[in-house]
Amino acid sequence: MKRQILIYTILLVFLVALGPVSMAQSGEVPRAQPTTLSATGIIVAKEKRGVTLKGGEYFRVPFGVKILSTDEKPLPFRMLPVPCKAEVQYVKRKNSHAKTATVIKVLHIPKGARAGWRSPVPE
Repeated sequence: MKRQILIYTILLVFLVALGPVSMAQSGEVPRAQPTTLSATGIIVAKEKRGVTLKGGEYFRVPFGVKILSTDEKPLPFRMLPVPCKAEVQYVKRKNSHAKTATVIKVLHIPKGARAGWRSPVPE
């Protein structure tokens, strides 16, 4: 009985000591999360799946992105006013030049801005 406990203890210590090493060699190391960046500007265009800032900077806006109005209340994407000054927090993937928005904060809505789509919703 003592011999079995000794063998199991040695086996457990061996597995604990060499487990992380074998994972690192097999390429199963967890990847780092992409860095969140920020851009502030005037949203001049809104498409079905993205927004464009003045100057041509385009951001993809996937479903479920947090959009906050000037009073910090949630706002649906379809009601985002255009044009408006906003801060866009986004991530940029290593292998892609596409910028994907994670949070959009509306900072200022000028007179004449319209909520919703300016033209019929694209299909």
